[in-house]
Amino acid sequence: MSDPTTDPAGEPSASPPARSDNPFVPQPTGTGLQAVWKKPDSTMLGLGEAYTDEPARINAILSIRDGMECKGRWQKDESGDFLEMALLCEEDGVRVESKDRVGELRQSGDTLTVTWKKGATGTDTFERFSDMSPPT
Repeated sequence: MSDPTTDPAGEPSASPPARSDNPFVPQPTGTGLQAVWKKPDSTMLGLGEAYTDEPARINAILSIRDGMECKGRWQKDESGDFLEMALLCEEDGVRVESKDRVGELRQSGDTLTVTWKKGATGTDTFERFSDMSPPT
């Protein structure tokens, strides 16, 4: 690898983000989908284990700063070609069916992209924020 200070292409160095310098902020070490993911606006998405033998068990929670929280499941779609997520939403503790969300998940390293199919439009990009605590 060349020295980034002399690289005319100006390619970024492979050093980790600056927050890794803070010894009080634990760094995520996982590589899988099961993690807490965060957007710059502080929207958080927690994805747990698949629980394929427990189809009614919640394994996805989306928490948005404005008081909206959505809970549901992620799983492989019926074809097995992609991951899908379906969430039932509440605003300040009151169920709001019109805000329920359905989306497709795509992970690339420490980045997770959700392409919304219902309840929101476009895509949201999350960065790995922390590892999930192992189940007790």
